[in-house]
Amino acid sequence: MADPTTPEVAPSVLTLQCADQPGIVAAVANLIADSGGNIANADQHTDRESSVFLQRIEVDGPVDWEAFDRGLAVLVERFGMQWALHRPGTRARVAIACSGELYCAADLLNRVELGELDIEVVALVSDKEAAAPLAARHGVPFVHVGGGLSGEERAAQEAAFAAALDELAPDLVVLARYM
Repeated sequence: MADPTTPEVAPSVLTLQCADQPGIVAAVANLIADSGGNIANADQHTDRESSVFLQRIEVDGPVDWEAFDRGLAVLVERFGMQWALHRPGTRARVAIACSGELYCAADLLNRVELGELDIEVVALVSDKEAAAPLAARHGVPFVHVGGGLSGEERAAQEAAFAAALDELAPDLVVLARYM
């Protein structure tokens, strides 16, 4: 029976995808156990037509995440996996991109401010200087990517946008009416 004085903590969720091959389930289960974790729930499927293995695992318990990350890197290399891991309590780093229409970006920033959207906004990125006051009002860095809508100006703008995202390194980019 669960201790009623201990708050419930949502499990971490690991998703995996790779070519189907023997030993995947055992290797991942051993990694979780060796890292101090417990498998709270696991679902897996192999698409026989494409020979693709898919797995979703909920992990709880006192996981040593550094050991887990090191071990997962070995399994990713061994099995050629694509993977994603969501750990509750960690907020996604998000860049919000907008153009002339600011209402979508404003709505997102308001929701963050009100606690309705649990993300870390790393920057408001826009091709319009008019978005700078919105970023300032919410205490978010503003990144201007100038340029035009066609030809070389467009290519320069797209390059500036890509460079800004590389520097910001967000987990997610939200295109809130951006171009």
